[in-house]
Amino acid sequence: MDILIPASLIQDFHFLRPLWLLAIVPSLVFFVAMWRINTVVTAWDKAIDKSLLPYLLDRSKNAAQRTPLLLLFTAWLLSVIALAGPVWEQLPQPVQKREDALVIVMDLSLSMFAPDHNPSRLDLAKRKLRDILTLREEGQTALVVYAGDAHAVTPLTDDVVTIDALVPSLSPNIMPLFGSNPMAAIDMAIQLLEDVEVTRGKILLMTDGISGFDQELLITEQIQDTAYELLIMGIGTEEGAPIRTSDGSFLTDENGAMVIPTLNKNVLQSLANRTGGRYHDIQLADSDLAYLLTQNDFLDDTELTEVEEEFDVWHELGPWLLLLVLPLSALTFRRGWLF
Repeated sequence: MDILIPASLIQDFHFLRPLWLLAIVPSLVFFVAMWRINTVVTAWDKAIDKSLLPYLLDRSKNAAQRTPLLLLFTAWLLSVIALAGPVWEQLPQPVQKREDALVIVMDLSLSMFAPDHNPSRLDLAKRKLRDILTLREEGQTALVVYAGDAHAVTPLTDDVVTIDALVPSLSPNIMPLFGSNPMAAIDMAIQLLEDVEVTRGKILLMTDGISGFDQELLITEQIQDTAYELLIMGIGTEEGAPIRTSDGSFLTDENGAMVIPTLNKNVLQSLANRTGGRYHDIQLADSDLAYLLTQNDFLDDTELTEVEEEFDVWHELGPWLLLLVLPLSALTFRRGWLF
């Protein structure tokens, strides 16, 4: 009866880790050397007729030693083949992605033009935003900007390249309404997270401040009604700096006094404490991102979701060979078989 071998077995058979096959060489050298030791020709072999040797010389000891030697070599050979990873078929595997949704809320009020960070708060914030996007290898990211009102630049998406391409155009000059309304931006961020039904999400607020205790309480109420985490990055200095307008003059208030926006760090830190979030000043290095974005990013199974994608992986059959190795190995270590 002919044995039919599937064509895929012949075409696709290979080893995932072929370098392990080199381990056969030392085992083969050892096996040949031990075999020769157990089959050495003595002076009696030359002096006695070959037909009489089985009756005059006891070869049973040599034969008994060659049996476990052969078993040991077979076990070694099977182990090496198993380690090399023999495969010839692929199996579909579901794709799991990290349920890590981040909405970046960026302040684009006029105070972001202040030059207490060189060349301005805005420029440093945009550089930091691009650093964040570079780190976003998994999960979905959205961008919301605000001044007097809030606007979603992008919804939650895996495509951080598109978000990065929009960063250079961000400026207070593109905002239709001047002012500072972080509550509208936080509300929009929450809505974006709820729209995709993520169970855990983060909102990163990049701002130079909020307007006192009233806004602090309002934002606290917004966050506490959700399961989302508020992260705050403070932009600016507590000394502040005047804002130069497009005509070269300095920005003034309705009374004609020069506006010098400062970073109200204490209020932002208090807001983070109230909401169970975290606060950090913006830094030229990445210590701020390390603290805000990666401190508690230890995954559990609840943060992984299956998506409508699959990829094929080679199905290793090497471990099945180890089932043959176990009894062979046990036999070779019987008392007196090898040593």
